[in-house]
Amino acid sequence: MAKRWLVTLAALWLVWCVPAAMAANSEATAGYYQVESAKPFQDVVDDLKLIVSEKNFRLTGHNQLGKALRERDGEPFPDYDVLQFCNLGYAKELLKIDPDAIRYMPCTVAVYSRNGKTAVVGHTLPTDTANPQLNQFGVKMNGILKEIIDYAARR
Repeated sequence: MAKRWLVTLAALWLVWCVPAAMAANSEATAGYYQVESAKPFQDVVDDLKLIVSEKNFRLTGHNQLGKALRERDGEPFPDYDVLQFCNLGYAKELLKIDPDAIRYMPCTVAVYSRNGKTAVVGHTLPTDTANPQLNQFGVKMNGILKEIIDYAARR
């Protein structure tokens, strides 16, 4: 039980705190892309898994934070899921451009309920660095990430 709680806290810290710290300490600005969907939460998660696979990425993690908190506390808590995925070809390309870009990996998308809708948000790569190759890669990957999020949300 304590181990599950620590894993949940670590996942929350990784998702919310690390990107903010990196943005504050980086010369580049990584951002977010977010859409809302009228689809039920689980449908969005299922469609996200499907499109990730269809785009030739591998799901590397799926943290069901809302579920973990409900199980731990035995009381209602909204759904919050974080999915992580990676494509080894793109990973190799990015790391050849800039080994320090490992900080942007893997791709991460959070899905949660808000105001009766399902929010889908992903970290985007910077496109304003001093490295033109990294900027071009960021534009390409941000486009793919937006396609993935838009498909899951079916805007």
